Amino acid sequence: MRKNNSVLFDANCIISFSIAILWTGILMPIELSAQDASPELSNDSLKQKIELKEITIQYRRISKRQTSSTPLQILSGSDLQKLNSLSVADAMKFFSGVQIKDYGGIGGLKTIDVRSLGTNHTGVFYDGVEIGNAQNGQVDLGKYSLDNIDEIELYSGQKSTIFQSAKAFASASTIYLKAKNPIFSDDRNMNVSASVKSGSFGLFNPSVLLQNKLSETISTSISTEFTKANGRYKFRYTNGVFDTTAIRNNGDVERMRFEFGLKGTWKDSSTLSARVYLYADEMGLPGAIVSNKFDYLQRAWNKNASLQSTYQKQISERYSLLATAKLGGDYNRYVDPESVSLNGFLDNTYKQQEAYFSLAHQYSISKIWTIALATDYQFNKLNANIYRFPYPVRNTFLTAFATHINLNRLDLQGNLVGTLVQDHVKDGSPASKSQKITPAFMLSWQPFSGREFRLR
Repeated sequence: MRKNNSVLFDANCIISFSIAILWTGILMPIELSAQDASPELSNDSLKQKIELKEITIQYRRISKRQTSSTPLQILSGSDLQKLNSLSVADAMKFFSGVQIKDYGGIGGLKTIDVRSLGTNHTGVFYDGVEIGNAQNGQVDLGKYSLDNIDEIELYSGQKSTIFQSAKAFASASTIYLKAKNPIFSDDRNMNVSASVKSGSFGLFNPSVLLQNKLSETISTSISTEFTKANGRYKFRYTNGVFDTTAIRNNGDVERMRFEFGLKGTWKDSSTLSARVYLYADEMGLPGAIVSNKFDYLQRAWNKNASLQSTYQKQISERYSLLATAKLGGDYNRYVDPESVSLNGFLDNTYKQQEAYFSLAHQYSISKIWTIALATDYQFNKLNANIYRFPYPVRNTFLTAFATHINLNRLDLQGNLVGTLVQDHVKDGSPASKSQKITPAFMLSWQPFSGREFRLR
């Protein structure tokens, strides 16, 4: 055993000694080569040890509210989903300084009044293009669902940017509806979202949103929705002598909406967006409960179709171009079997035609000074089956010149809008013409650096 142990000990010593010699032989040439190297090799960046100092990155998100020259209210993303609202009109009730006018019923006309200036003074824009109505000048916000809306902006004045159409400068207050942009993750080429809502008065509201990625630069989206409700609810009626519980009737509504969107973004800083909007509804008009009359037979039908497109390109570092076009048509029918006309009962139809074109230019004189020029043309035509209807035709020309100066905490913006309206009718009256020039000036100042406090 001792002999074996000594042999084992000797073997371990020999192995350890050999490893030490081998390790020394490897390290010594490396140390000698480093010491004997020429100055050129010792200055090699690959063999130098460089220590990087610690860098702290701080990020503070600057919202649109902080940089806007005019008072701004925004509802977007998760905030819209928490509201559990069906239409844009329902969501805008949460804005301050506004009054939503609801003309009754689930399918009733819903308009907005900002700062008591009237509905006709509020411009509504969908993806940068104004929604118009030549018949009454009012936009029914109840027709626009929140299922395909990503953001709602309300400006108590004009939008705080000068790179826009001339129409955007011609309203006392403006509302901007932004459709959902397709966002794809995890190498997906398609997103599908479906929902079904139900509620009181027989409400049934299914919707589907399909987004498809055609290429790295082009994507499409399809949004469709159906809404149906009977509008029947119990109410108490009294004429001072007796009370009764009745059921509201002729308040039913059926709506169908279809939207197709195309979005393209290229590496040369150019973007293209196009949208097809189709809408149709049929509804009953409940009428007023007076003189023990509970049943009404009036019906209304509405159809809307529009095609709009926007192209934006940065030609150079200083010059940018924005082009917008829209074609639209509206159909309205109102039937009242209880009213007598020359042709029997009342059955009126109205047809609108609209064409809109806009071209805007922006030029940066310096880092703090930018100017813009926008020209718009709009054509409207209204037809009806009414006796001796004037069949009006309107041509509208708008030109806007704007300037913007940004001095860090001081922001100055001014614009001058010229409007020319020409109306023609078929009753023999001469054409009328109206011209207006409207200036505007906005100032925004942040007196304290780093604090979210701004005077406008």
